[in-house]
Amino acid sequence: MTVLLETRALVKQFGEFRAVDRVDFRVEEGEVLALIGSNGAGKTTLVNLISGLLRPDAGQIVFRGADVTTQSVHERIAAGMRAGSSEVNQAPITGESAPVPKAAGAEVFAGTINGDGALEIETTRDASVRQLLNELAEAEVEHESLAHKLGQQILTPSARAKEDETARRMFVLQYVQPGLAGLMDGSVSTLAPLFAAAFATHNTWETFLVGMAASVGAGISMGFAEALSDDGSLTGRGHPWLRGGVTGLMTSVGGIGHTLPYLIDDFRYATTLAIIIVLVELWVIAWIRARYMDTKFLRAAFEVVVGGLIVFAAGILIGNA
Repeated sequence: MTVLLETRALVKQFGEFRAVDRVDFRVEEGEVLALIGSNGAGKTTLVNLISGLLRPDAGQIVFRGADVTTQSVHERIAAGMRAGSSEVNQAPITGESAPVPKAAGAEVFAGTINGDGALEIETTRDASVRQLLNELAEAEVEHESLAHKLGQQILTPSARAKEDETARRMFVLQYVQPGLAGLMDGSVSTLAPLFAAAFATHNTWETFLVGMAASVGAGISMGFAEALSDDGSLTGRGHPWLRGGVTGLMTSVGGIGHTLPYLIDDFRYATTLAIIIVLVELWVIAWIRARYMDTKFLRAAFEVVVGGLIVFAAGILIGNA
């Protein structure tokens, strides 16, 4: 038989929740597919992906041999696809302009999604199974209505605002704060060894090697320190190795940024460019603090610049000693 509709590794993510996870299935001409699952299993999301109401994050939807993944609802309707009601006496997705009735003895395809995201389908001609599917569909409609009412009662605007604020705080704790700590350490702590080597040797290559060693070493040290200081079980700051990786990476990036100019042979030009990059790094740090840490920009800039200038001056004094 001709394949009417097919999905390939379909994925839909809502924040950190994956509602549809690599779903594969196909429907042939004349077949009726019943998708069964508990509330929240992703049935409605899957149908909305197929009908075009939602866009998948990954995967492919093929209708009558054509890829319709990026097509709008109107384009899919024009191609012959339509979404019917959730009652089982209509096919949720059909290849015709009208619902496909289930004649007596018609095959019913029922299935569940396995651990790999593939839809396991079984066929039956049993009238009792068709009756069960009708009852399940009616129960599903009642569940969706109840869920909608509860959502309106429980998820009030103030409750949603609190949830959004909690999500923002978790993002700051798990990603922004570790990254900012690393960027500050890498951008400031490497200034002293870098510029001490620069003014002591006036050799750009040797200065570059010192800067790279300081940046990589600081990144490894800060990464382990962040990962081992808190496992996240009490503070909720996320997986320790994720935070450690973010901190270590940003530490190295902060130091390497003003080290790269010393690949230039001209000492004066390389040092001038390195100082400009340091100022940009300090401005970025101040902006992140003002954006996510509720610190006024001028105050954040003053604190960061003062700290950076102290370390910078220490490096120059040591280098000229």
